[in-house]
Amino acid sequence: MTNNFSISDSVSKGFDLLSKRMGALVLFVFISFAIETVMQMALGKIAFSLGMFGPTLVGIITNLITAFFTLAFITKSLDYYDNNDTNLSIEAFFSSVDFKLFINYILTSILCGIVIAVPTFILIGIGVFAIYGGMDGISNFMSGGLNLTSALYFFFVFLVIINLSARVYFATFFIADRITESPIEALKMSLKASNGNVWKLFLLMIVLIMIAIAGVLLFLVGLLFAYPIILLASIHAYRSISRNINFDPSEEVTEV
Repeated sequence: MTNNFSISDSVSKGFDLLSKRMGALVLFVFISFAIETVMQMALGKIAFSLGMFGPTLVGIITNLITAFFTLAFITKSLDYYDNNDTNLSIEAFFSSVDFKLFINYILTSILCGIVIAVPTFILIGIGVFAIYGGMDGISNFMSGGLNLTSALYFFFVFLVIINLSARVYFATFFIADRITESPIEALKMSLKASNGNVWKLFLLMIVLIMIAIAGVLLFLVGLLFAYPIILLASIHAYRSISRNINFDPSEEVTEV
């Protein structure tokens, strides 16, 4: 049995699942976008009245709101993927997320961000100091003083970011799917699931980004359709990769 997946099949499945329950899925996306927009506008008006930490606090709140709707969509879409007749009412979307699941999802998202950010900043720091010669060289780097050596190095950093992003891609899915309640275990599972599929996952992310861009270009209205396609395609890839793997977080993860 294999844990490979097809990019074309994932995108095609996303379109197919959307077409079957388009009304319910697009309605939830529209409501979530509307609530997020209203909340951002309302919070934005009071951000600066809260002092220097106001914008940061507002940013955290708006990100939490977005995370809630994303988690609700993923959770119900996983049910929909497994059972096309599942209840996709607005109430069902909202009731699919409880407090514990939401906290685990947020912690997992933060952990994934740390896994990507820390090595990236370390590598960038090493590169800037090694190539440009300490603190004095940082000004040259900031002013755009790139050369062949630095360009190759930062391309290497870019490849590291790609690798890390693909490796942690499904961590939040394991939480939403209630396979585990531990962010660390979810991360380990994602690392295992991505073995042998890192570059294919990267290409999938590129395709999904292009779908999102197409949605934006269609006067933003296209995002109402692009957003569910992106998540449904990701769910198909997640199911295709993970269904045949025996996940044991204690096992060592093979390097890619």
